[in-house]
Amino acid sequence: MKSFPLSYISFKKHKRYFPLILILATISLGQLPLPALAATWTADTSGTTAQLNGVSCASSSFCKAVGSSGTILSWDGSAWSADTSGTTSILFSVSCVSNSFCKAVGQNGTILSWDGSTWSADTSNTSNSLNGVSCASNSFCKAVGQASKIVSWNGSAWSADTSVPSVTLNGVSCASDSFCKVVGNVGTILSWNGSAWSTASAGTTDYVKNVSCLSSSFCKAVGQNGRVLSWDGSAWSADTSGTTNSLNGVSCASSSLCKAVGFSNTVISWDGSAWSADSASTTNSVSCVSGSLCKAVGTSSKIFSLGIATTETPTPTPTATAATTETPTPTPTATAAATETPTPTPTATAAATETSTHTPTPTATATATSTPPATPPPPPAPGADFAQTQKLTPTKCN
Repeated sequence: MKSFPLSYISFKKHKRYFPLILILATISLGQLPLPALAATWTADTSGTTAQLNGVSCASSSFCKAVGSSGTILSWDGSAWSADTSGTTSILFSVSCVSNSFCKAVGQNGTILSWDGSTWSADTSNTSNSLNGVSCASNSFCKAVGQASKIVSWNGSAWSADTSVPSVTLNGVSCASDSFCKVVGNVGTILSWNGSAWSTASAGTTDYVKNVSCLSSSFCKAVGQNGRVLSWDGSAWSADTSGTTNSLNGVSCASSSLCKAVGFSNTVISWDGSAWSADSASTTNSVSCVSGSLCKAVGTSSKIFSLGIATTETPTPTPTATAATTETPTPTPTATAAATETPTPTPTATAAATETSTHTPTPTATATATSTPPATPPPPPAPGADFAQTQKLTPTKCN
Protein backbone atom coordinates (compact mmCIF):
# COMPACT_ATOMS: atom_id res chain seq x y z
CA MET A 1 0.00 0.00 0.00
CA LYS A 2 1.44 3.32 -1.05
CA SER A 3 1.62 5.92 1.70
CA PHE A 4 1.95 9.71 1.49
CA PRO A 5 3.15 12.15 4.12
CA LEU A 6 0.45 14.28 5.67
CA SER A 7 2.17 17.45 4.33
CA TYR A 8 1.41 16.18 0.80
CA ILE A 9 -2.26 15.90 1.66
CA SER A 10 -2.20 19.40 3.11
CA PHE A 11 -0.54 20.71 -0.08
CA LYS A 12 -3.24 19.14 -2.23
CA LYS A 13 -5.97 20.72 -0.17
CA HIS A 14 -4.41 24.17 0.07
CA LYS A 15 -2.34 24.38 -3.10
CA ARG A 16 -4.14 27.54 -4.24
CA TYR A 17 -2.36 29.47 -1.44
CA PHE A 18 1.18 28.41 -2.36
CA PRO A 19 1.92 30.98 -5.14
CA LEU A 20 1.03 33.74 -2.67
CA ILE A 21 3.12 32.12 0.06
CA LEU A 22 6.14 31.99 -2.26
CA ILE A 23 5.77 35.67 -3.24
CA LEU A 24 5.49 36.81 0.38
CA ALA A 25 8.45 34.66 1.39
CA THR A 26 10.53 36.19 -1.40
CA ILE A 27 9.60 39.73 -0.33
CA SER A 28 10.39 38.97 3.32
CA LEU A 29 13.83 37.72 2.29
CA GLY A 30 14.47 40.96 0.44
CA GLN A 31 14.42 39.49 -3.05
CA LEU A 32 11.46 41.53 -4.27
CA PRO A 33 11.03 45.20 -3.28
CA LEU A 34 7.71 46.36 -1.93
CA PRO A 35 5.95 48.92 -4.14
CA ALA A 36 7.16 52.50 -3.53
CA LEU A 37 4.62 54.93 -2.16
CA ALA A 38 4.25 57.77 -4.63
CA ALA A 39 4.27 61.36 -3.39
CA THR A 40 2.25 63.79 -5.44
CA TRP A 41 1.41 67.50 -5.29
CA THR A 42 -2.27 68.39 -5.32
CA ALA A 43 -4.00 71.77 -5.33
CA ASP A 44 -5.74 72.86 -2.13
CA THR A 45 -8.77 75.15 -2.04
CA SER A 46 -7.41 78.27 -0.36
CA GLY A 47 -10.67 80.19 -0.09
CA THR A 48 -8.94 83.49 -0.86
CA THR A 49 -7.90 85.58 -3.85
CA ALA A 50 -4.94 87.14 -2.02
CA GLN A 51 -1.34 86.55 -2.97
CA LEU A 52 0.28 84.25 -0.42
CA ASN A 53 3.88 84.97 0.59
CA GLY A 54 4.73 82.62 3.43
CA VAL A 55 3.69 79.35 5.06
CA SER A 56 4.72 77.41 8.16
CA CYS A 57 3.55 73.99 9.37
CA ALA A 58 4.07 72.81 12.94
CA SER A 59 2.50 69.44 12.13
CA SER A 60 0.51 67.68 9.42
CA SER A 61 -2.68 69.07 10.95
CA PHE A 62 -1.56 72.62 11.69
CA CYS A 63 -0.24 75.23 9.25
CA LYS A 64 -0.50 79.00 8.82
CA ALA A 65 -0.17 80.87 5.51
CA VAL A 66 0.17 84.66 5.21
CA GLY A 67 -0.13 87.15 2.37
CA SER A 68 -1.36 90.47 1.05
CA SER A 69 -3.85 92.75 2.88
CA GLY A 70 -3.21 91.03 6.21
CA THR A 71 -4.42 87.66 4.93
CA ILE A 72 -3.85 84.72 7.26
CA LEU A 73 -5.12 81.21 6.53
CA SER A 74 -5.20 78.25 8.88
CA TRP A 75 -4.90 74.55 8.00
CA ASP A 76 -6.55 72.03 10.36
CA GLY A 77 -5.54 68.84 8.59
CA SER A 78 -8.44 68.78 6.16
CA ALA A 79 -9.23 72.34 5.00
CA TRP A 80 -8.06 75.95 4.98
CA SER A 81 -10.01 78.69 6.74
CA ALA A 82 -9.48 82.44 7.17
CA ASP A 83 -8.14 83.92 10.42
CA THR A 84 -8.83 87.45 11.61
CA SER A 85 -5.42 89.12 11.58
CA GLY A 86 -6.39 92.62 12.73
CA THR A 87 -4.17 94.24 10.09
CA THR A 88 -4.25 95.18 6.41
CA SER A 89 -0.47 95.27 6.09
CA ILE A 90 1.21 92.85 3.68
CA LEU A 91 2.55 89.87 5.59
CA PHE A 92 5.70 88.26 4.20
CA SER A 93 6.61 85.41 6.52
CA VAL A 94 5.33 83.23 9.37
CA SER A 95 6.92 80.75 11.76
CA CYS A 96 4.99 78.26 13.93
CA VAL A 97 6.53 76.25 16.75
CA SER A 98 3.24 74.59 17.72
CA ASN A 99 -0.49 75.03 17.22
CA SER A 100 -0.48 77.56 20.07
CA PHE A 101 2.54 79.66 19.09
CA CYS A 102 3.29 81.46 15.81
CA LYS A 103 4.84 84.77 14.76
CA ALA A 104 4.03 86.54 11.49
CA VAL A 105 5.93 89.56 10.12
CA GLY A 106 5.43 92.05 7.32
CA GLN A 107 5.21 95.58 6.04
CA ASN A 108 6.33 98.58 8.16
CA GLY A 109 7.63 96.47 11.04
CA THR A 110 4.37 94.56 11.55
CA ILE A 111 4.66 91.59 13.90
CA LEU A 112 1.67 89.46 14.89
CA SER A 113 1.52 86.76 17.55
CA TRP A 114 -0.73 83.66 17.61
CA ASP A 115 -1.63 82.19 21.01
CA GLY A 116 -3.74 79.26 19.89
CA SER A 117 -6.99 81.15 19.44
CA THR A 118 -6.36 84.73 18.25
CA TRP A 119 -3.78 86.96 16.59
CA SER A 120 -2.54 90.08 18.37
CA ALA A 121 -0.06 92.81 17.46
CA ASP A 122 3.43 92.85 18.99
CA THR A 123 5.55 95.96 19.43
CA SER A 124 8.43 95.42 17.02
CA ASN A 125 10.37 98.61 17.79
CA THR A 126 11.03 99.14 14.08
CA SER A 127 9.23 100.64 11.10
CA ASN A 128 11.35 98.70 8.62
CA SER A 129 9.54 96.03 6.66
CA LEU A 130 10.38 92.56 7.95
CA ASN A 131 10.85 89.89 5.30
CA GLY A 132 11.50 86.76 7.33
CA VAL A 133 10.99 85.25 10.78
CA SER A 134 12.09 82.03 12.45
CA CYS A 135 11.27 80.72 15.94
CA ALA A 136 13.24 77.95 17.61
CA SER A 137 10.94 78.01 20.64
CA ASN A 138 8.24 80.09 22.33
CA SER A 139 10.98 82.20 23.89
CA PHE A 140 13.37 82.59 20.97
CA CYS A 141 12.68 84.13 17.55
CA LYS A 142 14.60 86.23 15.03
CA ALA A 143 13.02 88.50 12.42
CA VAL A 144 14.95 90.21 9.61
CA GLY A 145 14.25 92.87 7.00
CA GLN A 146 15.19 96.06 5.23
CA ALA A 147 18.37 97.99 6.02
CA SER A 148 19.94 95.05 7.84
CA LYS A 149 17.27 95.12 10.51
CA ILE A 150 17.31 92.16 12.91
CA VAL A 151 15.02 91.96 15.93
CA SER A 152 14.95 89.26 18.61
CA TRP A 153 12.09 87.82 20.68
CA ASN A 154 12.97 86.67 24.22
CA GLY A 155 9.57 85.35 25.27
CA SER A 156 8.14 88.66 26.34
CA ALA A 157 9.41 91.46 24.05
CA TRP A 158 11.22 92.28 20.81
CA SER A 159 14.56 94.11 20.82
CA ALA A 160 17.00 95.20 18.12
CA ASP A 161 20.19 93.22 17.57
CA THR A 162 23.54 94.88 17.03
CA SER A 163 23.67 96.39 13.57
CA VAL A 164 25.25 94.41 10.73
CA PRO A 165 26.36 95.42 7.21
CA SER A 166 23.73 97.63 5.58
CA VAL A 167 21.90 95.37 3.18
CA THR A 168 18.37 94.03 2.78
CA LEU A 169 17.96 90.74 4.62
CA ASN A 170 15.46 88.30 3.09
CA GLY A 171 15.28 85.18 5.19
CA VAL A 172 16.29 83.58 8.49
CA SER A 173 16.31 80.07 9.96
CA CYS A 174 17.09 79.17 13.58
CA ALA A 175 17.78 75.55 14.49
CA SER A 176 18.23 76.56 18.14
CA ASP A 177 18.74 79.67 20.26
CA SER A 178 22.48 79.36 19.62
CA PHE A 179 22.40 78.73 15.87
CA CYS A 180 20.75 80.84 13.15
CA LYS A 181 21.54 81.70 9.54
CA VAL A 182 20.35 84.87 7.82
CA VAL A 183 20.53 85.46 4.05
CA GLY A 184 20.20 88.63 2.00
CA ASN A 185 21.03 90.60 -1.10
CA VAL A 186 24.40 90.46 -2.90
CA GLY A 187 25.27 87.06 -1.43
CA THR A 188 24.95 88.15 2.19
CA ILE A 189 25.01 85.38 4.79
CA LEU A 190 25.13 86.00 8.55
CA SER A 191 25.62 83.49 11.38
CA TRP A 192 24.33 83.66 14.97
CA ASN A 193 26.30 81.78 17.64
CA GLY A 194 24.10 82.53 20.64
CA SER A 195 25.63 85.90 21.47
CA ALA A 196 26.68 87.73 18.28
CA TRP A 197 26.32 87.89 14.50
CA SER A 198 29.18 87.29 12.09
CA THR A 199 29.42 87.34 8.30
CA ALA A 200 30.15 84.31 6.14
CA SER A 201 31.19 83.94 2.53
CA ALA A 202 28.50 82.64 0.20
CA GLY A 203 30.80 82.48 -2.80
CA THR A 204 28.28 84.45 -4.89
CA THR A 205 26.90 87.95 -5.34
CA ASP A 206 23.46 86.65 -6.28
CA TYR A 207 20.61 87.67 -4.01
CA VAL A 208 19.96 84.86 -1.54
CA LYS A 209 16.24 84.77 -0.77
CA ASN A 210 15.65 82.09 1.83
CA VAL A 211 17.31 79.50 4.06
CA SER A 212 16.31 76.37 6.00
CA CYS A 213 18.46 74.85 8.78
CA LEU A 214 17.85 71.51 10.47
CA SER A 215 20.90 71.74 12.70
CA SER A 216 24.23 73.52 13.04
CA SER A 217 25.64 71.17 10.41
CA PHE A 218 22.89 71.18 7.78
CA CYS A 219 21.32 74.14 5.94
CA LYS A 220 20.08 74.85 2.42
CA ALA A 221 19.83 78.39 1.01
CA VAL A 222 18.27 79.44 -2.29
CA GLY A 223 18.21 82.57 -4.46
CA GLN A 224 18.65 84.22 -7.83
CA ASN A 225 19.37 82.29 -11.03
CA GLY A 226 18.57 78.93 -9.50
CA ARG A 227 21.25 79.37 -6.86
CA VAL A 228 21.31 76.69 -4.15
CA LEU A 229 23.89 76.72 -1.37
CA SER A 230 24.62 73.98 1.14
CA TRP A 231 26.05 74.35 4.67
CA ASP A 232 27.91 71.36 6.13
CA GLY A 233 28.85 72.79 9.51
CA SER A 234 32.01 74.54 8.41
CA ALA A 235 31.54 76.05 4.94
CA TRP A 236 29.02 76.89 2.22
CA SER A 237 29.22 75.20 -1.17
CA ALA A 238 27.18 75.42 -4.36
CA ASP A 239 24.70 72.68 -5.30
CA THR A 240 23.64 71.94 -8.86
CA SER A 241 19.97 72.89 -8.85
CA GLY A 242 19.10 72.01 -12.43
CA THR A 243 17.30 75.33 -12.96
CA THR A 244 18.17 78.95 -13.76
CA ASN A 245 14.88 80.30 -12.42
CA SER A 246 15.17 82.35 -9.24
CA LEU A 247 14.17 80.44 -6.12
CA ASN A 248 12.23 82.20 -3.34
CA GLY A 249 11.60 79.56 -0.68
CA VAL A 250 13.13 76.39 0.73
CA SER A 251 12.22 73.96 3.50
CA CYS A 252 13.95 70.81 4.73
CA ALA A 253 12.14 68.10 6.68
CA SER A 254 15.32 66.02 6.91
CA SER A 255 18.80 65.90 5.43
CA SER A 256 17.40 63.75 2.64
CA LEU A 257 14.25 65.72 1.91
CA CYS A 258 14.10 69.41 0.97
CA LYS A 259 11.79 71.34 -1.35
CA ALA A 260 12.54 74.66 -3.02
CA VAL A 261 10.10 76.84 -4.97
CA GLY A 262 10.54 79.81 -7.29
CA PHE A 263 9.60 81.78 -10.36
CA SER A 264 7.87 80.23 -13.37
CA ASN A 265 6.23 77.72 -11.02
CA THR A 266 9.56 76.05 -10.37
CA VAL A 267 9.70 73.34 -7.72
CA ILE A 268 12.81 71.25 -7.10
CA SER A 269 13.39 68.40 -4.66
CA TRP A 270 16.48 67.29 -2.70
CA ASP A 271 16.82 63.55 -1.97
CA GLY A 272 20.03 63.61 0.03
CA SER A 273 22.40 63.57 -2.92
CA ALA A 274 20.95 65.66 -5.76
CA TRP A 275 18.23 68.13 -6.76
CA SER A 276 15.60 67.18 -9.34
CA ALA A 277 12.57 68.85 -10.89
CA ASP A 278 9.26 68.41 -9.09
CA SER A 279 5.73 68.92 -10.36
CA ALA A 280 3.74 71.73 -8.77
CA SER A 281 2.72 75.26 -9.66
CA THR A 282 3.75 77.69 -6.96
CA THR A 283 6.31 80.39 -6.48
CA ASN A 284 6.82 81.96 -3.07
CA SER A 285 7.19 79.73 -0.03
CA VAL A 286 7.17 76.11 1.14
CA SER A 287 7.05 74.31 4.49
CA CYS A 288 7.72 70.60 5.02
CA VAL A 289 7.21 68.77 8.29
CA SER A 290 7.80 65.23 7.07
CA GLY A 291 8.42 63.15 3.99
CA SER A 292 4.70 62.90 3.45
CA LEU A 293 3.58 66.49 4.09
CA CYS A 294 4.64 69.79 2.53
CA LYS A 295 2.61 72.91 1.86
CA ALA A 296 3.61 75.42 -0.80
CA VAL A 297 2.04 78.82 -1.51
CA GLY A 298 2.32 81.46 -4.18
CA THR A 299 0.68 84.00 -6.42
CA SER A 300 -2.98 83.89 -7.38
CA SER A 301 -3.86 82.43 -3.95
CA LYS A 302 -2.32 79.08 -4.91
CA ILE A 303 -1.69 76.45 -2.26
CA PHE A 304 -0.28 73.02 -3.06
CA SER A 305 -0.04 70.04 -0.77
CA LEU A 306 2.42 67.18 -1.01
CA GLY A 307 1.30 63.87 0.44
CA ILE A 308 1.33 60.10 0.01
CA ALA A 309 -1.00 59.11 -2.81
CA THR A 310 -4.21 57.81 -1.21
CA THR A 311 -4.79 55.21 -3.92
CA GLU A 312 -1.51 53.43 -3.20
CA THR A 313 -1.39 53.67 0.57
CA PRO A 314 -3.73 50.78 1.46
CA THR A 315 -2.42 48.33 -1.15
CA PRO A 316 0.81 46.94 0.37
CA THR A 317 -0.26 46.70 4.02
CA PRO A 318 -3.61 44.88 3.78
CA THR A 319 -2.27 42.40 1.21
CA ALA A 320 0.65 41.40 3.41
CA THR A 321 -1.54 41.26 6.53
CA ALA A 322 -4.27 39.15 4.92
CA ALA A 323 -1.76 36.73 3.44
CA THR A 324 0.18 36.44 6.66
CA THR A 325 -3.01 35.73 8.62
CA GLU A 326 -4.54 33.24 6.17
CA THR A 327 -1.40 31.38 5.07
CA PRO A 328 -0.45 29.82 8.40
CA THR A 329 -4.00 28.47 8.95
CA PRO A 330 -3.75 25.27 6.85
CA THR A 331 -0.23 24.35 7.93
CA PRO A 332 -0.77 24.28 11.69
CA THR A 333 -3.97 22.22 11.17
CA ALA A 334 -2.14 19.60 9.13
CA THR A 335 0.71 19.49 11.61
CA ALA A 336 -1.70 19.03 14.47
CA ALA A 337 -3.29 16.08 12.68
CA ALA A 338 0.08 14.40 12.09
CA THR A 339 1.19 14.97 15.65
CA GLU A 340 -1.95 13.68 17.26
CA THR A 341 -2.31 10.55 15.07
CA PRO A 342 -1.97 8.13 18.01
CA THR A 343 -5.04 9.68 19.67
CA PRO A 344 -8.24 8.60 17.87
CA THR A 345 -10.52 11.48 18.77
CA PRO A 346 -8.30 14.47 17.78
CA THR A 347 -7.32 12.75 14.50
CA ALA A 348 -10.90 12.26 13.41
CA THR A 349 -11.92 15.73 14.52
CA ALA A 350 -9.03 17.44 12.71
CA ALA A 351 -9.67 15.54 9.51
CA ALA A 352 -13.42 16.25 9.54
CA THR A 353 -12.93 19.90 10.30
CA GLU A 354 -10.31 20.49 7.66
CA THR A 355 -11.98 18.63 4.82
CA SER A 356 -15.38 20.18 5.42
CA THR A 357 -13.89 23.65 5.49
CA HIS A 358 -12.20 23.51 2.10
CA THR A 359 -13.56 20.75 -0.15
CA PRO A 360 -16.83 18.81 -0.14
CA THR A 361 -15.32 15.75 -1.94
CA PRO A 362 -12.80 14.84 0.78
CA THR A 363 -15.65 15.09 3.30
CA ALA A 364 -17.40 12.13 1.73
CA THR A 365 -14.10 10.22 1.61
CA ALA A 366 -13.39 10.99 5.23
CA THR A 367 -16.82 9.72 6.24
CA ALA A 368 -16.39 6.48 4.33
CA THR A 369 -12.96 6.05 5.80
CA SER A 370 -13.84 6.77 9.38
CA THR A 371 -17.01 4.57 9.47
CA PRO A 372 -15.35 1.10 9.25
CA PRO A 373 -12.90 1.66 12.12
CA ALA A 374 -15.83 2.09 14.52
CA THR A 375 -16.36 -1.75 14.75
CA PRO A 376 -12.80 -2.97 15.52
CA PRO A 377 -11.27 -2.49 18.95
CA PRO A 378 -9.90 1.03 19.63
CA PRO A 379 -6.13 0.30 19.39
CA PRO A 380 -6.00 -0.64 15.69
CA ALA A 381 -8.41 2.14 14.66
CA PRO A 382 -5.92 5.02 14.46
CA GLY A 383 -3.47 3.14 12.24
CA ALA A 384 -6.17 1.75 10.00
CA ASP A 385 -7.91 5.09 9.65
CA PHE A 386 -4.67 6.92 8.92
CA ALA A 387 -3.53 4.40 6.30
CA GLN A 388 -6.91 4.43 4.60
CA THR A 389 -6.95 8.21 4.52
CA GLN A 390 -3.48 8.32 3.02
CA LYS A 391 -4.44 5.82 0.35
CA LEU A 392 -7.74 7.40 -0.71
CA THR A 393 -6.81 11.04 -0.68
CA PRO A 394 -4.10 10.89 -3.44
CA THR A 395 -6.34 8.64 -5.52
CA LYS A 396 -9.15 11.17 -5.38
CA CYS A 397 -6.82 14.08 -6.28
CA ASN A 398 -5.27 12.24 -9.20
